[in-house]
Amino acid sequence: MAIFSTVMYVDDDAEDRMLFADAVKAIDGEYHLEMASDGLDALSMLKNPGAHLPSLLIVDLNMPGMGGLELIRSLKTDSRLADLPTIVFTTSGSSTDRQECARYGVEMHTKPLTFGELKQSVQKLLAYIKN
Repeated sequence: MAIFSTVMYVDDDAEDRMLFADAVKAIDGEYHLEMASDGLDALSMLKNPGAHLPSLLIVDLNMPGMGGLELIRSLKTDSRLADLPTIVFTTSGSSTDRQECARYGVEMHTKPLTFGELKQSVQKLLAYIKN
């Protein structure tokens, strides 16, 4: 029986979530992908007492409700979730956003424009699980 690593992808854009899922499937079928549409949705899923935590959390920054940085701040205050490997994957190229992510020990990667570039980016992100 295969052992799957779980990745949670948090993004308010349904098309981005679909493209991300397609890229993961195109790269490797060994990942179980969970999706959340914003930080509140992700936090609810992660704080569920029976929930199995993902091996990697990938978060967009700019989302309605609870954005990525708010989610990261909430995770850091919860002893069960504080060390959850987290990466920001966003359209932002802002140095301020990058500095804020670094302040929480989270790397920020900028979303690419083409599907081919997306697959390359997703492959790099998934490599964090194997390291």
